[in-house]
Amino acid sequence: MEKLNIKVKQMLPSRTVSHGIVPGLSCSPIGKIKIDVLFGDKDHFRREAVWFEVVDLESLYHALLCRPALAKFM
Repeated sequence: MEKLNIKVKQMLPSRTVSHGIVPGLSCSPIGKIKIDVLFGDKDHFRREAVWFEVVDLESLYHALLCRPALAKFM
């Protein structure tokens, strides 16, 4: 969040609970935020606003996209 200059006060509340990111545990997001994302290369690209659930945990991943977000780019 710091590298993207996103502040906690910019996020909206979230009621989502994620399972399986950390084996055997569930985690609740600290909020959600909509960010414009570009997919593709300089010649063929698409921009979409994607909702991200923000969680405070140690992970190898920087972002996890859910099925609705992936469906936008199919």
